[in-house]
Amino acid sequence: MGEGKGWISIYRIIQEHWLWQEKPFDKAHAWIDLLLSANHKENKVLLGNELILIETGSFITSQSKLMNRWGWGNTKIRNFLKLLSNDGMIKCSGENYTLIKIINYEMYQKQTDISQVVPMDSGDRQIDNKLVTNYQQTGDKLRANTNNNDNNDNNIYCPNSVEFRLASYLFKYIKRNNEKAKEPNLQKWSKTFDYILRIDKRDIEEVKSIIKWCQNDSFWFKNILSPDKLRKQYDRLLVSMKDPKPKEKREDNFNNYQQRKYDYDDLEKKLLGWDKEGE
Repeated sequence: MGEGKGWISIYRIIQEHWLWQEKPFDKAHAWIDLLLSANHKENKVLLGNELILIETGSFITSQSKLMNRWGWGNTKIRNFLKLLSNDGMIKCSGENYTLIKIINYEMYQKQTDISQVVPMDSGDRQIDNKLVTNYQQTGDKLRANTNNNDNNDNNIYCPNSVEFRLASYLFKYIKRNNEKAKEPNLQKWSKTFDYILRIDKRDIEEVKSIIKWCQNDSFWFKNILSPDKLRKQYDRLLVSMKDPKPKEKREDNFNNYQQRKYDYDDLEKKLLGWDKEGE
């Protein structure tokens, strides 16, 4: 590390790049992924009935989520997090979730002097003020866009993640039923599916089955147009989907009297007087 001093900015959008999707991750890939997932500022998040303070350089995840992101097994995840913890790189806590804190996070987020980024020519002439201003404004805008927590959802769900694929799966059916349906914010949809799987503890295959069933149902396909609606109506959808009995029409016992059975052809003749013809 003698001559490897200095640093570069890496924006979280890289997690959507095709190069980032190759699995399984190696240890360096996984470590950088943890750095990119950490909050850039302090925030609070509600998990169930518990309000949790997420400090700068920390974030909430789960071993199952890391398994999906990295393509690792559960044991390898635990061993890697323990390795980083023993080396003083992270701290882990939590029972129903995993709270990861990056040690010395500020070292990875240190603001760079503009003179280190915009080179001067051989004559060491003064950097153009307009260039510096434009660079700083561009950097501020990029940081604002990529570091926006969106209620602690600064973890970008990659296209290969289970959550993003479920979001795309639902929209595919909605688009099939309505060609004019506008593409939603799939990151927000992925976040809701994350809640469905992680907090509600729903089975992935069951969620897929419910999506397919409700989007083929003559009533529910008009009402389930987002993961939020799906989550709200999940139990009703599950019961309806698993009900093997078709809806039966109930007999109309008006005033609890059994209705009479008529020969309508004979009744029509009597009303029109046709039954007396030929007498």
